Amino acid sequence: MILRKIKISVLSVIVFVLLSACGHPLPTVPTNIADQKKSVLVLSPPSVDIKLQQKLLQNLNMWKQSDLIAYEWIQQVNVVDEQLVQKISHTPYSYIIILGNELLPTALDAAVKTADKRWIIFQDAVNANEIVIPATANVALHQIDPANVITQWDGWVMRQEALGLTIQWVTNSANPIPIRWAPSEEADHILQFDLYGASWFTQLAYQVKANQAKWIALYTPVDTTTLQTIKSLNIPIINLKETGSIILNWDTILTELLDIIHLNNFKKGIFTYNPEEIIINTQ
Repeated sequence: MILRKIKISVLSVIVFVLLSACGHPLPTVPTNIADQKKSVLVLSPPSVDIKLQQKLLQNLNMWKQSDLIAYEWIQQVNVVDEQLVQKISHTPYSYIIILGNELLPTALDAAVKTADKRWIIFQDAVNANEIVIPATANVALHQIDPANVITQWDGWVMRQEALGLTIQWVTNSANPIPIRWAPSEEADHILQFDLYGASWFTQLAYQVKANQAKWIALYTPVDTTTLQTIKSLNIPIINLKETGSIILNWDTILTELLDIIHLNNFKKGIFTYNPEEIIINTQ
């Protein structure tokens, strides 16, 4: 009987040890590590092109794996309406990221209603009017500064000159070419639509041939018919007045965005894209 009790006691100890080892609770995640986990909500309009969609998805998935940044991406958004405001208010997003100009007005209104959230808005076109961010909105707005557009083009113009590539300028009297791009002694490199009227194309063809132009640079908006007529000269065209001629370098922008999220380096205000964040589109 005593031997049986001893066996039972020993067996109980062994079972206890095994259960203790196998059932050892998982270590609790330290609070400071849990606090590091972040989540973002991305809102994008229908105009976002497929290449940017693919790039953004690739980066969001990478951030999720390597930096523990959860994300939700709502596409085809036309306005940041009250339903989205309620969703944002009741979800612990670390950042709300807005792509494109279309959502700017309603995003600013929504930011006022969700002042505890951090909003990062990336404009992709020059705004005709000055933007004012409400004081109560927690917004970082990144934009193309109209005053710096000419500066952004300086490098491209200078490179063509350094390569000996002649530029044929096309504009009108309301949009004079900056003198540093086309000095007065090169007046024959400039065509003004309103100066030549209906014979503008004949004059343009003559100047392109005479100057052996390698580029036609438009410095005034043109309609589709006019553009197609100019294209018939088979000379590369670049439109300095078209928003699409300046595109955003999303590789750089997304890398910097990750730093902001990862390091909690958010600052509210209006910020101008730097030269590394903008690409001159010559296609």
